[in-house]
Amino acid sequence: MLQKDVEALCLKTGFPAAEARIAAAIAMTEAPYSEAGKSYSDFDLVGDQALANSVWGYSYGGFQIRSLISQRGTGGFRDALRLPEPAFNVNSALTIWKAQGFQPWTTYNTGQYKAFLQDLYPPPVGTYIVIPGDSLSKIASTLQIGLWQDLARVNGLHSPYTIYIGQALLLPWFEYVVRGGDTLSAIVYNYGEGVTIARVQLFNNILDANRIYPGQVIRIPRSIL
Repeated sequence: MLQKDVEALCLKTGFPAAEARIAAAIAMTEAPYSEAGKSYSDFDLVGDQALANSVWGYSYGGFQIRSLISQRGTGGFRDALRLPEPAFNVNSALTIWKAQGFQPWTTYNTGQYKAFLQDLYPPPVGTYIVIPGDSLSKIASTLQIGLWQDLARVNGLHSPYTIYIGQALLLPWFEYVVRGGDTLSAIVYNYGEGVTIARVQLFNNILDANRIYPGQVIRIPRSIL
């Protein structure tokens, strides 16, 4: 289910508008699924199976609500037979929120949900926030970084290059906006050892070092490759 659809269902169920946005973002991180470049909340997901015992059952749906054995077949908000239904799952999330707020969801406490509310929580300058379906190579392609290894290097990532939803990755460059009178050599000089005209030209596909213009955004590589 797309984020906008989860939010609409949350509103219909009774979440206030602001909380519906947060709830939808939580569902996107609790049960992440991506296909064809789009992110979804997987309301068919069954989780926490290894944690099931005589009291607690599996977790279900976009909100990964853990079922109670005693509520199975009762219609209670932790009924395992009903939790796979999206509307029931959201209604159960509403019941939990009314009693405890969003604290029961780990992805709320860690702040991972903010990856889906970047208009409210813009990433720090020079960073990229990981969303479901991302890999270093996909991010590098999307941002036209060139080599995904540069992204791994500046973030201290090594094989198997694991990244997680909500993670803030440093971009392998700073951005500089050209001003009147600037030259590429003067700009490069200000960033010190390891930053060369050739590297800046490569990062920005600048063929002629003498042809830059005011307002142009130039990527300055962070460190020696």
